Amino acid sequence: GTYRVSFSFVGYETKLISDIVVNASGETVVDVILNPSSNQLQEVVVTTTAKRNSETSVLNIQKKSIRLLDGLSIQSIRKAGDGDIGGAVKRVPGVTVQGGGKYVYIRGLGDRYSKTLFNGVEVPGLDPDRNTLQLDIIPTSLVDNVIVNKSYSADLPADFTGGLIDLKIKEFSKNPSYSLSYSMTYNPKMHFNSNFIKDHNSSTDWLGYDDGKRDNTVVFDDYDRLDSSSIENATRSLPNTYGVVPSTSDVNYSFNFNGSQGYDINENYKFGYIASLGYKNETSFFDYVLQGTTIIDKGVLADYSLNQTKQGIQSRSLNSLVGLNLRSPKSSYNANILFVQNGESTAIEGRYQEFLENTFTAIGNTLLYNQRNLVHIPFSAKHLFEDDDLTIRWKVSYTKAQNEDKDHRQTLFSVNRKFTRFSISSSGISLPTRIYRNLEEDVLNYKLDVSKIVETGNSIDWKLNTGFVFSRKERDFNTNYNILEFTRSSVQLEGDFNRILNDEFIRTEFGGDGAWIRPENNPLNNYFSYNTTQSYYLSNNLKFNDKFRVELGIRYEYYRSFYKGFKYDSGYVEVDDNYLNLNDLFPSVNFVYTPIEDFNFRLSFTKTTARPSFKESSTAAIYNPIGNFRFFGNPDLKATYIKNYDFRIERFFRNNQILALSLYHKSFQDPIEIVNVDTYSPINFTPKNNGSGRVQGIEIEYRLNLIDNDNHLLRFSGNGSLINSKFKMTEEEIIGRKLFRGDDLYPYRELQGQSPYSINTSLFFIDNDTNTEFGLYYNVQG
Repeated sequence: GTYRVSFSFVGYETKLISDIVVNASGETVVDVILNPSSNQLQEVVVTTTAKRNSETSVLNIQKKSIRLLDGLSIQSIRKAGDGDIGGAVKRVPGVTVQGGGKYVYIRGLGDRYSKTLFNGVEVPGLDPDRNTLQLDIIPTSLVDNVIVNKSYSADLPADFTGGLIDLKIKEFSKNPSYSLSYSMTYNPKMHFNSNFIKDHNSSTDWLGYDDGKRDNTVVFDDYDRLDSSSIENATRSLPNTYGVVPSTSDVNYSFNFNGSQGYDINENYKFGYIASLGYKNETSFFDYVLQGTTIIDKGVLADYSLNQTKQGIQSRSLNSLVGLNLRSPKSSYNANILFVQNGESTAIEGRYQEFLENTFTAIGNTLLYNQRNLVHIPFSAKHLFEDDDLTIRWKVSYTKAQNEDKDHRQTLFSVNRKFTRFSISSSGISLPTRIYRNLEEDVLNYKLDVSKIVETGNSIDWKLNTGFVFSRKERDFNTNYNILEFTRSSVQLEGDFNRILNDEFIRTEFGGDGAWIRPENNPLNNYFSYNTTQSYYLSNNLKFNDKFRVELGIRYEYYRSFYKGFKYDSGYVEVDDNYLNLNDLFPSVNFVYTPIEDFNFRLSFTKTTARPSFKESSTAAIYNPIGNFRFFGNPDLKATYIKNYDFRIERFFRNNQILALSLYHKSFQDPIEIVNVDTYSPINFTPKNNGSGRVQGIEIEYRLNLIDNDNHLLRFSGNGSLINSKFKMTEEEIIGRKLFRGDDLYPYRELQGQSPYSINTSLFFIDNDTNTEFGLYYNVQG
């Protein structure tokens, strides 16, 4: 037949060829040349969002940042199999994690000098004796990446020195994305072990919370006026759960579901959501735990105590995240609800000994249930104006955290030398005790950031940043505990912890034999406190050319702290006072020189602070029955101020390779340290400013591809840190050491809790032909 054919292509003139004859006997060849269109496109705008959860994206953030920072992508975290942020973040250079994977130390600086944010806003802690968030409670499945800022700039809070961890919560995916993952870990020493011991479970322990079985049932307004019957009934209301339960340990396992999708409402508006649900069960068993203390007296070591125990730990966690996003060409709105629940049950069984003042040998059972939850609700938005040269961001967030030690039980039977006679006595050893502690913390944040790009027409470009932040943090803390008195008949128990509250052993009248309860509710163990921080900042990022960048910033913070509780002064006296009013300016200078592409020299000078915690700057006198120590507040505490000097050389290579070397020095004025109240009070502690100190260190990081082709990748990566510190002792420390050692002492020591070194390294292999990955990881800290 005869045809007309139209030839067209974007950017070229369309040509119509007529009268093309096609015969049945063969092909008809047509040669056509298209001419460029004179009506060419003037502008093409592509709008998208940058991925931030891959190794490449995090390295780009690190390379382009004006600050010193390191990071981890969820891609890297998945390869290593880390289930929580505490396990993952220790792979960052200069970062170590202590306290069972809960508390982060960055560059040798611990709880007081580190800070954790969710998408740039502060979240509360979960420990009455710490300031920062316990990182083991946050599952890695809820984040896209982890950024660790190691130098300060004016748009960040000034109360961090070691590092600031910013957890970037997951965002929705424009394309449909759904995943279900399951993992299991087996340790032959810990799992399927028939010697395992555990607590008496409640029906909901498997979900990470107690169903009320461990609630405190003994609360009296006036114990001294109670009759024998009331005390007997209260004693019988206690669950008879003083002894451990023999069992067989489970394996570790977890699962996680993620779903995300975006929708086009119309040409201008897009809507997206993300949903995540996760669960984790972890079991640990230690069949021989040795804990001991010694005393130095005139240079001679003397044994003070020795505990030989076995311990079983069960931890269950439940987490969820729901997020919504609405976008237009010039604006973006986000709303999230994040929920994390964790319950940890610990059972301890063993032998306890003291050798000096209160000499005894005892067998003991300790049972503890710790319940934690966190609810974080952030709203945020971003708006573009003036051809995208003006950006306004705002954030509002509310966070509520709760940490409960529910029904901590410790029971000791004093034994004779032949282990044939067992008794409960207040002479030498403590009586059976049940302890209940509750901490609730609420944080409200408002944050406004404004950025303006100024093009001067010459080689220097400006980016002006200014903003305002308001934060209010409240903490409510209380401790209650009751003591089980046992009169005369405890020998009949024959050392059986699970018979203590049998009917025949409960006292029925004053002066009679048996067990009876005595509550201890000390007002000094309870307090309410809050602080507020108002911050204003201004910074200027100057880009002189492709090689020189500098950020100059200043931040003003007005900080106030209030405390409401009791003090003891010939009786309990109520206290309601404002203990801290601080007005401070914090300058920052960050400089980057890039002599060639992908090669950076960085210099930084900043000033930061570390402020006393709620109970530190107070008149509190709080007894910690779980740790068996007493904490005394110090209303005369001053804030610590730190000068920070940083230098880094970093070289980025293709395919996510990097080589970096960092040096730093930090000088402390009035550092706050926890010390003994006096020389002869080993379990009484108080915070004090002790003059001066310094921390310095070196870090190295590398990622090298030993094999890199279309079929295989073999990567050798890791990082290491060497850290040294020198802090002046308080007068009490110097006097005590001279007294017990019997000689003059160098009046300096290392920073409390500082690790002198850390090493992380890994060997990772990918076989693209079979779609399999193998990883070998090693982590150690001094």
